[in-house]
Amino acid sequence: MVYNYAIMINLIENKLPIPENAVKPPSRPYVTFLRFEWILVSEFKKIVDRTKNVRVADISHTNVTRWKKALEKFTYRHFAFFPPVIDVTVNRPISGHHKYEAHKLTRQKYIFVAFVETDSVSDSEIYASICNKPYDEEYINAPRTVRDIISDVKKELARQNFSKDNPPTENKIHEILKRLEVDNNEVNKSHVVREVKKDLEVTESLSTYSIEDAKEYVETEFGDSVIQKGPKENVTVKTYTNDKVTPWKDDIEWFINSHLQRHEQKNPKLPIKRYASFQDVKDVQVARNNKDKSLETIRDSILKVASIIQDDNYKMPEFIYLPQKDSDE
Repeated sequence: MVYNYAIMINLIENKLPIPENAVKPPSRPYVTFLRFEWILVSEFKKIVDRTKNVRVADISHTNVTRWKKALEKFTYRHFAFFPPVIDVTVNRPISGHHKYEAHKLTRQKYIFVAFVETDSVSDSEIYASICNKPYDEEYINAPRTVRDIISDVKKELARQNFSKDNPPTENKIHEILKRLEVDNNEVNKSHVVREVKKDLEVTESLSTYSIEDAKEYVETEFGDSVIQKGPKENVTVKTYTNDKVTPWKDDIEWFINSHLQRHEQKNPKLPIKRYASFQDVKDVQVARNNKDKSLETIRDSILKVASIIQDDNYKMPEFIYLPQKDSDE
């Protein structure tokens, strides 16, 4: 008991008056700043939950040491630095674990914190990640890593019930990255998207050509030598958003019209090409194979129709015109 008492009396009384211009955590529409407060380090410890830390790895001992030295040399300015943040929505610290560990090591009695309230658990997780963005005004930066960001995206996708059986679209991943306020100065967002999709066993969508790139490629590849012989529709660009075998209506029209162009040009070898890209499909290779099969399906369907048209008993389909209504009726 004497030993414990000695520990208590050796704690540093570090509580100072809180100035009006103390640095607040980032302001966001879904976050309400409640108050600043000095709380006992021992009380802070009770609500720390490392299992819900936004970081993939544990805290960095190097950064803890840097904060420890700042406290020891009195260069730690409680009110000028980004404070640890406690979110009452989840009742735990969502930022400031390195500072907390440094306070423990230097036997500080109190820790200066900011209390906030977020609109939901999801918002709390997003805000926790944002609080770990690199900030120029921070004295010692310990920003979130690429692994942290990937983990944050995956957790939010899981919260929205996305999984290997229900994979997210690429747009959904970008939507979450936008909420996390991730920019390319911090991490390559395309890399994050690839890693997340790989983990969910979603083959990366083919993106060799954007629509603009594909059109430019067509012009460069064929020039006027082919295009001038007929409408540009004999070489087209199409982006597909499913991997079904069933031909799209647009494909059937394209297939028929392109063959009519060959007939008009009296050139059965007139190049007919459609540059196909895929977006938000589970497996690009399956989509490609199915699209090839759909061409065969279209051709076979046309041959069947042709045999009916050439039959001696063929009867032309009819338009039945309804009586026209006056617009005033």
